Amino acid sequence: MVITIIGSGNIAHHLGLGLFKAGHRILQVYSRNLNPAKELAKKLKARATDNLYTLQTTADLYLICVSDKAIEEVALQIDFEPELIAHTSGSISLSALSRFKNHGVFYPLQTFSKAREVPLSNVPFCIEANTPENKTRLNILAGTLSEKIYGLDSEQRKQCHLAAVFANNFVNHLYVLAQQLLEEKNIPFDILKPLILETAQKVQQLAPGEAQTGPAFRNDIQVIEAHIEQLKSDKLEKLYRFVTASITEVSKSKPSEGSRIK
Repeated sequence: MVITIIGSGNIAHHLGLGLFKAGHRILQVYSRNLNPAKELAKKLKARATDNLYTLQTTADLYLICVSDKAIEEVALQIDFEPELIAHTSGSISLSALSRFKNHGVFYPLQTFSKAREVPLSNVPFCIEANTPENKTRLNILAGTLSEKIYGLDSEQRKQCHLAAVFANNFVNHLYVLAQQLLEEKNIPFDILKPLILETAQKVQQLAPGEAQTGPAFRNDIQVIEAHIEQLKSDKLEKLYRFVTASITEVSKSKPSEGSRIK
């Protein structure tokens, strides 16, 4: 497939390289700033542009890989009818591209950073399109990258994105706070990495509710009160109390106690 990449950020970088390695031809790379477009285009043996009005009209797919708030703005500047156009957002509806005859969504449910390579073969792709034919085309394209393909409508995809924020963004923020707590006592963050890895590996085999451990799960009031006493920040104390209450509430509704760390 001949593809034009619209964007030069994390998703554009990873999808562009993945599609190129899978044998697809990348025709152009667009970015508002020409230098990032040139940098990515060089890796993809493509042409770079910083002007949407100069996009060539011969690509089979125009893949919009920009921030959510920029998708409709970008779409409005495309002044021709593409063969097929799709965005890569988890939280924006299919209807954002409804001005085009053939449109869809090509959403990789993964966290991406340019500095870290992510094997796309393990990435779930959530596909939606305005016609069965367009959905099939996007499914086939996704199949050249991954075996994990899900046909989700906009509401389902938004729910996945919301769940992903809890599972990834919020959890990573808790890592940041944990690192700050360790730094107060000159302890390296590395000490937590085996625990973090085991937590992630455990939910590959157990349901999250079955994998829950810790003082809130055990309702160990003595330890909980000691932790609260240790915290020097009102914000952290409120967060600790809130998450503890949530764990306790959910755990009480579970029929099985699951595994525990003593």
